[in-house]
Amino acid sequence: MKQTPAKWAVFLVIVLASSLATGIAAAQGAPVTPPAARPDTSMASTRADARARTQLDSLRREVLRYATFAGFGATPCGGIDMRTFERDSNATIVPAILGRLELGILSHGVGASLDNEAGKALLRSVVRLEAGGPGPRWDVLTGIGPRAFNPILPTNLYNPKDKKCELTPGEEPDGLILPPAGSFVVPTDSGTASVHVRYSAAGVNAIRDMFFARFANDTSAVLRLTRVNAYGVWDNYAIVSVIRERLSRGITPVAGATTGSVYAFHRVGREWRLLAVVRAW
Repeated sequence: MKQTPAKWAVFLVIVLASSLATGIAAAQGAPVTPPAARPDTSMASTRADARARTQLDSLRREVLRYATFAGFGATPCGGIDMRTFERDSNATIVPAILGRLELGILSHGVGASLDNEAGKALLRSVVRLEAGGPGPRWDVLTGIGPRAFNPILPTNLYNPKDKKCELTPGEEPDGLILPPAGSFVVPTDSGTASVHVRYSAAGVNAIRDMFFARFANDTSAVLRLTRVNAYGVWDNYAIVSVIRERLSRGITPVAGATTGSVYAFHRVGREWRLLAVVRAW
């Protein structure tokens, strides 16, 4: 049907008014609901996912081909160990493989929802690594690997001189900040009774409030805060980055005291296993 100039004018006024209202609502902070995104279920997308999954599986096998253990697991101190890559004599091959693995996971799963069974299980593994307790198991090609531990935390290790297990020095965080994941529950067997687990920016403020209430008059007090600052989850793989800060009076970062780690995880069944520490600083 032929449109007259008058009808076109009315149509344009309606469109402009609708766009202006949407812009004002967004500027004022009112929620603007975008159209629901439709998942790409095309054959091309399915083939691309299959190729990506095959590539990640291949990279994982390459990492494990170079992997060895430090030998802590052979002692009578809890079946924990550290992964090493002594077979990569120049320390150049494995970092490159892990870099490709990290990029592959993040390109598919950066910012994925953690409010599901797999996401919450992943967060429990992070809590155990960063706040103490039985760490996740190391990923292995066959069988069951030893459990990982974080050497930054106090850890029960074997003293060959005295031939006994001793608690090594280390620092537990005062607070651990996680991304939101609905009804996530801190694992009861993690040994984290003294570590406050909170979520997002509101959680940081809550922990600071507790810190100020306890150390309001102590100018030397330092808040030890660990937070998940980035992650990606796709299929049976995950990347999690954590930052560990020491904050003077709970506010000012202590110079040279910030550390961090990027972890690569692989899921077997319902269990997330630690594949590697991609990098640490």
